Amino acid sequence: MNLKESVMAKRFGHPHPGFEEIEIQGDIDWQAQQDPVKRGVKLFPVSPNDFNMGSIHATYMPGDGTIHGVADPRCRGQAKGF
Repeated sequence: MNLKESVMAKRFGHPHPGFEEIEIQGDIDWQAQQDPVKRGVKLFPVSPNDFNMGSIHATYMPGDGTIHGVADPRCRGQAKGF
C-alpha cells in the first residue's frame, strides 16, 4: 500500500476501558465483519468519522530530500514537512 492508501484504510481498534467490544468502522463490509463475530468477537460499529477511530496523519521521507505528507480527511488535521 502506498502512504495515501495506508492512511485511508478501514480501521478497527481496541476497546475503551470498561468495554468488551472492539470498535470497527461501520462501513467495513458487513460480510467481512461476520468472521470475527462467528469466532465470538464482539464488535461495536462506529462512524468512519468517529474522532477516536484513527485520526492518522503520515509523512514519508524517501531519502532524496523530499518529504511527502498525507492527512486523514476523516478527521481534522494536516500533514506538514519542514
